Amino acid sequence: MDEAIREQLGTGHPLAAALDAFLGDLANGNASAHTIRAYRGDLLQFAAHHDAGPGELTVAPVRAFLAETAGLAPATRKPKRAAVASFCRWAVRHDLLDANPMDRIDTVKVPKRLPRPAAAADVAKVLAAICPRRPRKDLPDDRLRDRVLFETIYVCGAGAGEVCGLYVEDLDLRLDDEHVRIHGKGGTVRTVLLDDRGYVALL
Repeated sequence: MDEAIREQLGTGHPLAAALDAFLGDLANGNASAHTIRAYRGDLLQFAAHHDAGPGELTVAPVRAFLAETAGLAPATRKPKRAAVASFCRWAVRHDLLDANPMDRIDTVKVPKRLPRPAAAADVAKVLAAICPRRPRKDLPDDRLRDRVLFETIYVCGAGAGEVCGLYVEDLDLRLDDEHVRIHGKGGTVRTVLLDDRGYVALL
């Protein structure tokens, strides 16, 4: 059984076995470690509102769980609802639940806003604090590594997970054709041109 489930719920909780099986199916379905970790945390919080098996799951505990998150931002509440919804769909597919209570729960609407990039000067200060572009010889190698990691996130507009998942083969640094292939969610791949000579030299 999942260690976090065992520690927080115990093997005797009526939802423990179902949650463990659900997370196992997510892992077998190649869900990212980040997704599994987030779902685990949200579902453990939800389990505090439902002290019965998946077959007895109704709208009431779902509403109680979502009411507990009412003070959070919509962007934070939406994935919490999504975790419970995903578990309920799984339970219905596996004949553990007759009717999906999420069909009676409204979705969480997140206002659409244009992204607000950080000021270039602020980003430069952060990167310089990690390691200067021309690192001193006395700096440890991991400082240079961290600088490359964070600057790649900034230059490519990529997520931390996407950058940590890069392979050397994803980088092409041939002159006048410098680019990197970023592997995103759902197997998507996008190409980002690298036109910052200083950054390319750092790579």
